[in-house]
Amino acid sequence: MNTMLLEGEGTVVMEPDQASLIIGIVTNNKSPVKAQEENTTRSRNVIEALKTLGILEQNIRTSSYSIYPRYDYIEGVSTLKDYEVQHLLLVTVKDLSLLGLVYETALENGAATTHSMQLSLSNTEAAYEEALSNALLSVQHKARSLSKSIGVKVNPIPLKIVERRIEEGTVFTPFAQKALSAEGGPPIEKGELTITAYVKALFHYVY
Repeated sequence: MNTMLLEGEGTVVMEPDQASLIIGIVTNNKSPVKAQEENTTRSRNVIEALKTLGILEQNIRTSSYSIYPRYDYIEGVSTLKDYEVQHLLLVTVKDLSLLGLVYETALENGAATTHSMQLSLSNTEAAYEEALSNALLSVQHKARSLSKSIGVKVNPIPLKIVERRIEEGTVFTPFAQKALSAEGGPPIEKGELTITAYVKALFHYVY
C-alpha cells in the first residue's frame, strides 16, 4: 500500500475569561497559638468578603498553610522574635471585571500579600477542538497539494491520525510576593491565550 505521513498544525487565539490568583494572609505573634487564631479570623473575614462579590466558595481554597518562628540576631546571638503564620488562598475569579475589586476587598479585610496570577480559559476543550479541526484541515490540504505535485490520487480521509496538544497560557507575575497597597489591585492586561493542536496523519494514495 502506498502511503504518505504528513503533519498539520492548527491554532486558536482567544482572550482569557477567568483568573486564578493567590492571596496571602499573614499574622505574627509571640504565641504560636495566638498567631494561628488571628490568622484564622482574618482568613475567614477575607473569604466571607470575597463571597459577597459573587465568588463561589468552591472557587476559594487553601493553596498552602505554614507557621514558623522568626529570630533576631544580635552580636551572633539568636533570640526568638515571634511566630509567623502564612495562609495562601487560591481564588478563581470568573468575572475579570471584578479583579481590581477582589484585590481591594481582600486588602480591606485582612489580606497582606499577593503571589501570582494566571489568566486562562474556563472551557479549553471547545477551543482545543477548534484547533484540532484546523490542524486536520491543514494536513488534508498538504496531502492534496503534495499528491497534485507528484501526480497521484490521495484519499483525503486519513488511515491513521495521531494528535498532540499544546496550551500556552498568559501568566502575570510582576507583582509577585509584593504587599497589597491601599491603592487597590494592579492594572490588568488580559492579553491572549494560544491553544495549538498538532496532528500526524497517514494517507493512502494511488498512481
